[in-house]
Amino acid sequence: MIKKIFELLISFNKTGKKLTSKQRVVEVKNHTIPTNDIEKNIPGLVIESSKGQSLLPNSLIVKKLREIIGDEFKLGASGDCLNCTEYVQFKIKQKLGTDIKWPPDRPRNGGKWAEIFQKHGLYKILDTPKIWCAVSFTDGISSNPNINAIGHVAFVEKVNDDGSIEISEANWPNQGKYNERRLEKWQWQNKYKCRFIDFS
Repeated sequence: MIKKIFELLISFNKTGKKLTSKQRVVEVKNHTIPTNDIEKNIPGLVIESSKGQSLLPNSLIVKKLREIIGDEFKLGASGDCLNCTEYVQFKIKQKLGTDIKWPPDRPRNGGKWAEIFQKHGLYKILDTPKIWCAVSFTDGISSNPNINAIGHVAFVEKVNDDGSIEISEANWPNQGKYNERRLEKWQWQNKYKCRFIDFS
């Protein structure tokens, strides 16, 4: 049985009175967590995660996420599991309140994000990680050259003092799976030749 890791959770004052952002809370599995920055979260959708969780095309969370990002990658009708690009676009909107402005370039594969945005001068491209930015894997994800050319994209949750990063991602390491992992500096720098996109 697939565990429920994503819930529609935002809860507001039951009296109907308007609350300040400091008074609002996010309810997570019967616990309340105060947040001072609720406006940057997507109302009605909070992601709770568990490594290995399936993100299938017919699940409520995948449908809602695609609705929030306007099905930007047109995968809703194709029956695909949640893609890494969709997940990162959602996380950028959720954490930064940014609707990514896309140029007409296609395809928008995860490994090409830095190249696409740099070409059009739309967002800052960084060689070092920053919290809440996209990380584009441009090499080293597979021995299959076709898969390697597509690359991958994930979301930087934390940058550690030793240069390692904590990331969250979809469609990795297996199709349709949610994952969280730590990348050592040598991995993101040399193995995957990562580039970082700052949407803030």
